[in-house]
Amino acid sequence: MQTYIWLQVLPGSAVGAALVWWLGARRRAAIPLSVCWISGVCGFAILLFSLATSAPPSFAHRIAVIGKIHDLTDVREYKASKFSFFFESEDGTMLHSETRIILPHWGNNSYHERRTYRVVYLDDAKRDPVNEAIDIAIIDGPDIGWHNSRDVRPFGKWLGIPLGGALIASGFFVGSNRAGKRKATQEEEQAANVASGN
Repeated sequence: MQTYIWLQVLPGSAVGAALVWWLGARRRAAIPLSVCWISGVCGFAILLFSLATSAPPSFAHRIAVIGKIHDLTDVREYKASKFSFFFESEDGTMLHSETRIILPHWGNNSYHERRTYRVVYLDDAKRDPVNEAIDIAIIDGPDIGWHNSRDVRPFGKWLGIPLGGALIASGFFVGSNRAGKRKATQEEEQAANVASGN
């Protein structure tokens, strides 16, 4: 997951840096520092929203099933986690699936035994998470009406990750360039004052 995030953020950051370079020194100097801050904050917000509502895009077939979740466990990974479970559909078929969606009372399996779920998962056993559940809704039992999902469309919310990276990078590079020039100007003025004083 960490690799996926960096593979999206870095190209976006590169585009943002290239855009800043393309503007030229004169145009960069005309950009107020407040715009740099707004760009960075908006980029960070877009990045977090996209990470929270999307997953790596997939062309895998989506399958919707209704049934029960059994043996939900939290699988810890490096700086991330996912949930592994067995899903028993209404026809008795058992499927092993994983998800990054956090279910209500996820640590208490007695809740899951009393619920009926509608799950949409990706038919892809080679994906991580395995057969990822991307849309989960509780249609009966405790917490009925709860619903959460992750967007995995090829042109979906994940595009906000490189976009956020581009906004953060452009705001940072313009802001640091302005700050550097301001410091250099102040040093030149101080040197001139010292020289005139002598």
